[in-house]
Amino acid sequence: MHPTRAGGAVALAAAAFTLCAPRAEAEPIAVRFAPPEIEARDVCVARAPKHVLAERWNGWEGTALPDRPIPLVRRDLRLLAQMDVTRWADTIRAVNDLLLREVDSYDDIDRMLDRIDLLIAEDNLGTLREEGLVARLLEVAPTGSTKSKLMAAELLRDGIGTEADPARAEDFLRDAAFAGHPDAILQLVAQTEPGETVEALGIDPEVAVPLAFGGMLGSVDARVCDRINQIADHYQTGDVVAADPALAEEWYRLSARLGGSNGAWQAAQMHVAANRIARDPEVMVSLLEQAADAGLTYAMLELGRMYATGGLVPKDVDRAEEIYRRAADLGDETGLTRLVNLKRARSSGSREDTGEIIALLERMTGLEEPPAWVYSRLGNMLLVHEGRWAGEARAEELFHKALSLDPYQVPARSRLAQIEMRYADTEQEVADVTSRLRRVVSANGRADPMQDLQAIYRCRAATAPHPAKHEYWVEMEEFSGDKTVDLTAAEVRAQAADPDPFVVAQLQTQALNGRAASLANLLQIRGGDDALAPLVDVVGREGGQTHEARGDTALTLGDRDGAERLLRAGVAAGETGARMGLARLLEDDGIASEEERAEILSLVRPLAENGQGSAIRMIVALDEDVDADAAWRTYRDAIDRNGDFAALAFALTRLGDPGAVDDYLGRIRAVMPCYSGNALALARAMDALGRTEAVPHWIDVAVASARTGWEYVATADTLRDLDSSDAAVDRAATLYREGVERGYALAMRRLLNLGKEGRIELAEAETVDLYARMISSSPPQNIPSVLTMVGFAPEAVQAEVEKRIDRRALLQASADQGNATAQLDLARMVQEDAETADDLRRYAELLAASARQGNDAAMLRLSEAYTYGLGVERSLEMADTWLLRAAEAGNQDAIRTTRMLETAKEPIQ
Repeated sequence: MHPTRAGGAVALAAAAFTLCAPRAEAEPIAVRFAPPEIEARDVCVARAPKHVLAERWNGWEGTALPDRPIPLVRRDLRLLAQMDVTRWADTIRAVNDLLLREVDSYDDIDRMLDRIDLLIAEDNLGTLREEGLVARLLEVAPTGSTKSKLMAAELLRDGIGTEADPARAEDFLRDAAFAGHPDAILQLVAQTEPGETVEALGIDPEVAVPLAFGGMLGSVDARVCDRINQIADHYQTGDVVAADPALAEEWYRLSARLGGSNGAWQAAQMHVAANRIARDPEVMVSLLEQAADAGLTYAMLELGRMYATGGLVPKDVDRAEEIYRRAADLGDETGLTRLVNLKRARSSGSREDTGEIIALLERMTGLEEPPAWVYSRLGNMLLVHEGRWAGEARAEELFHKALSLDPYQVPARSRLAQIEMRYADTEQEVADVTSRLRRVVSANGRADPMQDLQAIYRCRAATAPHPAKHEYWVEMEEFSGDKTVDLTAAEVRAQAADPDPFVVAQLQTQALNGRAASLANLLQIRGGDDALAPLVDVVGREGGQTHEARGDTALTLGDRDGAERLLRAGVAAGETGARMGLARLLEDDGIASEEERAEILSLVRPLAENGQGSAIRMIVALDEDVDADAAWRTYRDAIDRNGDFAALAFALTRLGDPGAVDDYLGRIRAVMPCYSGNALALARAMDALGRTEAVPHWIDVAVASARTGWEYVATADTLRDLDSSDAAVDRAATLYREGVERGYALAMRRLLNLGKEGRIELAEAETVDLYARMISSSPPQNIPSVLTMVGFAPEAVQAEVEKRIDRRALLQASADQGNATAQLDLARMVQEDAETADDLRRYAELLAASARQGNDAAMLRLSEAYTYGLGVERSLEMADTWLLRAAEAGNQDAIRTTRMLETAKEPIQ
C-alpha cells in the first residue's frame, strides 16, 4: 500500500492501484512487456487536475451521486483524499454512504475497505481500532475479494489496527496473487532473486510480470490510461522490473494516444529532461500541448517557460504570457507569479501596463497564503502607478503587511524607512528608523539596508551629516561582500581581456539580485554572451534599467554610438532612465537643428509629466516658449503626485505656503540622493526662501558628500555666494584646497584669485606651486588662458613658474588640439627663434590655422606675413584680404590700418 502523509503522520492510501513494500527487496528483473497495438482514440477519462476536482466537488450538495460512472466517482474520492484529506473527509464519507444505499455493486465490504482507507489517510488509527474494522476485515478476507486480501496483507505486515503478523500477511499476499491481483503478483516478483522462480506462484518472473501487467492493463475502458501509466511507472522507476526509460516512454505515449493527459505529461517530462531518452522537440511540444489543453497547470508552466526563454522551442513571449494567464486563471499560484514577473519584465512603464500588474498582484493577495514579497511589490507598483506621494498612504499599509508576514523583507523595510524619514523630525524618530534597518542588516547582511543607513547619516537625517556613522556603514557594506562592484573603464577592459573568476562571480551574483550596473559590466566583460539572457530577464523583472546601464557603460568606454544604440533600445523597451540618458547624450552632442531639439523635447516631456525634475529643467533650457514659471504651472500637479528630488527642489521656491514648503522638505528627506550638488540646491533654495538658518546645514551636507574636486569648488562657490563673511571666505579657501589636492585646476584658479584680491594670504612658494599645478592639471585647450593668468602675477612668481614649465611644449600640445590662441602664441615664439625658411613656413602655418578659427590678431599678423613674404609667397591681394578680415573681426590695429589705407587712396586736394 502506498504511504501518504496526513496530519503529520504516515498513513496509507487506496490499495487498488498501489503496491505494498516488499518483504525483502531483490534486484529488479529485466522483463520487457511491450505496449499493445491500440488504435489512437480519446477513450480515457483522465484524472482531473486539482483545480477541476475541487471545483467539481465544492458544489456537491450531498443528496445525489454525480452523473458520472461509479468507477470515476470512486477515483475522484481517492484523489480528493490524496489532495487534502482533512478538507474532503466529510465529503468522502457522505459519498460512500450514498454509494452503499444506491449502488448495487457497492456492498458493505467495499464500504468497510473505503472507511479503513479514509481513517488511515486521516491518521485516525484510534478509531480504526475502536471500531474493530481490521478485525472484521481479517474475518472476511479469506473468502473476500482480491482487494480485501491485499489490504489484509498490508495491515498485518505493518501492524496497523492489529498486531503485526508477517507470516499471516504473506499468506494473504499469496492468496491475492493466486486470485490474480496484479499488485500482489508484482510484490512477489519483487521478492524473487534473478534466475529463481516466484516461489509462492511456482512460475518464472518472466511469466509472472506479463501476467501481472496484462491483468493490470485489462480492457480498453475510461480508466485504462491510469493502468497504462502504472505499467509505465514501473519501467520508469525500476522498482520491480529493471528500469527501461525508452519502454516507459512508449507506455506513456500509448496513454497519451488514448486521451491520457497525465501520460502525455509524464512522457513530455522525459523529453524535457532528455537524460534517459533522446529528446524529440516536436513530440515534446505536442505532448505538452496535449497536457496543457487538458488543464494540467504544471504542463502549462513548463510550456510557458519554454516559450518565455526559448532554446528548446522558438522564443515567443506572447505565447508564454497567454499560457501563464491560462494557468493563473485556473488558480495556479506559480502561473500567476510567472505572469506577474513576465508582465513586469515586458512593461513599458505605461499606466495601462502598471495597472495590469497591480491587478495581478492584488489577485495574489487573495491567495490562501500570499507571500510577503507580493505585498512589497504591490506597494512599489502603487508608488509607480499612482505616484510616489499620491500612492504613499496605501503603499505604507502594504509594506507593513509584508513585514508582518516576514519581518526581514528587505524591499519593504527599505521603502518603509524612506516613508518614515519623511516624518522623522526628531533624533528619536530617526533613531527608531535606523534601529529597524539595523535589525534587517543583522538578519540578512544585504547591502540595501546598509545603503539606507548611509544615506540617513550622510544627508537625510535632520541632524546630518554624521561622518563617523556613515563611514561605519560604508565599511560594513564593504565587509559584507554585497557591495556593488564598480569598475572603471580601464578595469572593464582589463577584465574583458583576462576575466577574474572572482570578479565575474560577484557580478553574476549581483545581477541575480537585480543590479543593472553589475549586469552591464558583466555583459561588457563577456561580450554580450547570449548565455546571460536569463540574467537580463532577472534584472528586468526586478525593475533594473538594463539598457540604460549598458548604455552608461558603453559611454564610459568611449563607445558613443553603441551607447546611443542601447539607449534607443531602452526607450523602445519603456525604460524611463534610458529616455533621459538619450536626451542628455543628444544634448551633449550639441543641438544642430530644430529637429534635434524637437526630438530631445519629445523624449523628456513624458518624464516631466511624471514629475521628473531633470526633465522639467531640460524643457526650460531648450523650449523658448517655456520659462521656469510656466513649467511650474504646467507640472506642479505632477510634482505633487510623483516629484523626485530635482522636481521637489525646483518647486520649493514656488510653493508660497510655508506649510507646503515644510511638507516638501519632508519629502526631500525621504528620497534625496546624497550628492553635494543636491545639498547645494537646497542651500540656495533656503536662502531664497529667507530660511537662512538652514543654509549652514545644507552646506555641511554638501561638504560631507563631496568627493571630487569640482564638488569642493561648487560648494565653496555657493558658500561665498550666500555668505560674504571672512569666516565663509576662510572656509571656502579650505574647500578650494581640498579641490587642489584632487588636482582640479579651477580650485587652483579660485584660490589664486582669493589671494590676488587680498581675501586670503598666499605665500610666494604656495602661489608658484598653485600656478605650476594648475598648468600641469589643465587640459591642452585651457593652457593659453592659464599662461595668460600667470602673466599677471608678480614678476618673481612668473620667473619661478617659468623655471618649472616648458612653455613651448605646452603651447605645442594646445596648438595640436586646435586652440587658436595657442597657435598664435606658438607662432610668435617660432618667429622670435626663426633661423631658417622652414621656421618661417611653420610660423605662417600656425598663423593661418589660428586665423581660420577667427583669431583677429593672427589675421593681422598673417596679413603682414603676406605683405613681406614671411613663410608664404608674397601676395598683396592676400595681405589685403586678411587685413580686411581682421578689421571685420574687430582688431583695432587692423581697423586703423584699413582706415589709413582708404584715406591714402583718396586724391590729394
